[in-house]
Amino acid sequence: MLQEYAYMCNERNKALYEDEEDEEAFERVELVDFATGETRRYKKYIDAKNKI
Repeated sequence: MLQEYAYMCNERNKALYEDEEDEEAFERVELVDFATGETRRYKKYIDAKNKI
């Protein structure tokens, strides 16, 4: 039941905030995770003062 609730919340958030992701206010950067040694993708915000 908690999985269904989480799924519904995620879908709601995607519907509400999908416009913010489309602004291209970030770029994807691959960095090394020192704990695992693997590369991971992170969001690098172009205009950081708006994302506080």
